[in-house]
Amino acid sequence: MFPTSISLSSSAHLGPMVLLSIGSGVLLCCGILKRRDMLLLLLAWMAGLLAFAADDLIHLLMLTSAATWLATGAMSCRAESGDEKSDQPNLSRWLIGLFLADLLAISALSVLGTISLVTELPTLIPMLPQLEELEPALLGMVGLLLLLSLSLRLLLYPGWGWMDVSFVKRKSQLLLVGFLLPLQLLAWQRLPPLIHITEEVRVLGVGVCMLSAVLFGVQSLSHPNVKNRLTFLGLGWSSLCLLSTLVSPPPVLWGVTPCYVTGLI
Repeated sequence: MFPTSISLSSSAHLGPMVLLSIGSGVLLCCGILKRRDMLLLLLAWMAGLLAFAADDLIHLLMLTSAATWLATGAMSCRAESGDEKSDQPNLSRWLIGLFLADLLAISALSVLGTISLVTELPTLIPMLPQLEELEPALLGMVGLLLLLSLSLRLLLYPGWGWMDVSFVKRKSQLLLVGFLLPLQLLAWQRLPPLIHITEEVRVLGVGVCMLSAVLFGVQSLSHPNVKNRLTFLGLGWSSLCLLSTLVSPPPVLWGVTPCYVTGLI
């Protein structure tokens, strides 16, 4: 059956969320973040709390979606307020695409989880066990939607050339990459038991994520801004920690936590 339970028994899950809230508070006091950005950070914090305390992919997608809205929403606020040069038309297209992909994926996962939950009660409705025959098809559909969502996010990385190079200079873009790349790696680690993909496909997904990190790192290291370099170091550390789960699974937070810290520098 598809896992739908949430476990809040371990306080270790709260570590990255605490770091995120403390870091955002410091940035707010320093005047780097606006009050509207803080609202988006709060939403990401709430979704992230569920994601790190969850044992299923639904809440992992919730966190990546919240992180996407956090970064793109912050850029939209700055563009509207005139603090930075407006990229609103381009930004809106990416935002709509990511939102639709997340919405479809989360909806499909929710339907599948509901079916799995309901089919445990065949004595109430005799026809429900027949729905289990649809589960493989639903799993395949979820897999395609999730791959679409991850692919759309990969296009956001400036290393691919889809965005203007100057886009890398923005803290919002660094925060976006710091959130999503390790979570993509984590998602690829958790895909096999949920959607029955082959080992080759999983390794390919991890490889694409790592390649995007390398391309991002090349641009970051060539940038004169020291903060960009620090961000890449944290991103690289997180990616390597998560990649090491292929061999021996360490605590996932070892890889995710530095992204919250360096992404908020």
